[in-house]
Amino acid sequence: MVADCLAQLRQILDEHGGVWLRFDRGSLDFCGVRLSDGNDTRELRKLLQRGQLRCLHLDATIDDRDLGTLLQLLGTFASKALWRDAPLWHRLGDAALPGVRFVGSADRDPRHTLLASASLEEDALWEGCWNEEIQRESERELALDLTHALAADLADLPQASPFRERALVMFKRILQRLVGLGRLSAALSVMDTVGSLPFLTTMEQRQILECLAAFRTDTFLRQLLSDHPPATNPAVVPFVTRLGPLATALLLEETLQSASPALDDLLDSLVKQDPSPFLAALESQQAKIRERALEHLADAGSAIPAPTLEGLLDAPAAGLRLRAITLLLDQHRERLPDERLCELLEGEESQAIRLILLRRLAVSPRPTTAPLVQVFGRLIDWLAAHRASVTPPQRRLALTAIARSGTAKSVDYLVQQTRTHEFCETRSAAVRALASIKNAAAIEALQALASGRDEEVAAMSQEALDAVGTGQPA
Repeated sequence: MVADCLAQLRQILDEHGGVWLRFDRGSLDFCGVRLSDGNDTRELRKLLQRGQLRCLHLDATIDDRDLGTLLQLLGTFASKALWRDAPLWHRLGDAALPGVRFVGSADRDPRHTLLASASLEEDALWEGCWNEEIQRESERELALDLTHALAADLADLPQASPFRERALVMFKRILQRLVGLGRLSAALSVMDTVGSLPFLTTMEQRQILECLAAFRTDTFLRQLLSDHPPATNPAVVPFVTRLGPLATALLLEETLQSASPALDDLLDSLVKQDPSPFLAALESQQAKIRERALEHLADAGSAIPAPTLEGLLDAPAAGLRLRAITLLLDQHRERLPDERLCELLEGEESQAIRLILLRRLAVSPRPTTAPLVQVFGRLIDWLAAHRASVTPPQRRLALTAIARSGTAKSVDYLVQQTRTHEFCETRSAAVRALASIKNAAAIEALQALASGRDEEVAAMSQEALDAVGTGQPA
């Protein structure tokens, strides 16, 4: 209806002269004729259909509800181009009716029209913001313009003004409605406006935080994710980020109940924007929460403090220990010297973690101190103690690491493995480990094996000797 009225009005404006519409003492005055009370909206629509407006005069005694009626009718057609530094009713009128001039009385302060009108908060203004025309036309951003108008008013008001609290209430209502409609980008704009207000008191800051807290619930976030998957609405990522660490923590907990690709995508995006909530989650009492947080941090390549990772090395969950060790080796290798690797290996039951530790020990530099030599010597005892559970790949790596010490004990042990172990792969690994030592005792042991009765071991030993003699790796 209003759209039809304004369309006809614009056509009439091109054809006829000026007509005055005056709001005065709670009623409408058209060309000096007062309109009947209680029929303002209906009569105004008639005026728009049959007349031509050149000026709207806002008298100092204008009734709040009449002002609200005007805002409701004209606000439907407010556009993004509204000026932020003009009085709200002036901006609405210019956007809705190009060429129509608004005049305010000299004794009426135009800056705080919105905040000073008590009835607007609950009645006409709010209804005008969210009528059907606004919701149908996605380009209409009246709520944002109202927010900017509120911000301008709030910045000009003294801290003791009662209007400051009312402005924050309006901010909250606008924000909640935008989120309810799924207009997350617009909600972010409102958050930016609120967050940039100067001279906010501690109480006002608390009110703003309480407003955001309404969205930090598992029920709301679950519904938000269902209605707006990141793949179809990317604005959900910065929106949840703005809600703070608690929202991320709730989403991590949600993965334990109902994991989904959409939730994983959201968490992957969140950790790239702000890893701090995920780092905080590593202190959780729930192992699964820590494991999921560490997984997302690792996949995003986020830097994790060494003490945090070291605190996870004793975690009950093998998956958590595996991630922590892998990340320590990648990001903080100096925090895992060979002594520490052997300590971890001796108490580890996870086959995957054993393999990682042994792989690292197998490529460690040759030890140059007696304590380090002893560390590698302990691997012999470890193999003996875990003979039944050590896999062939683990044993091969362990033999290579044992050879690093270059001691007589390690040479004797490797020779023993070539003669007694039932698996050919292990005997071959022992021969290669002996060849890698390259000292006199190891060469002598290889020569003895090459002339021994076990033809297979003899052939492997001779091949290793030939490689060592030519400088090639055995």
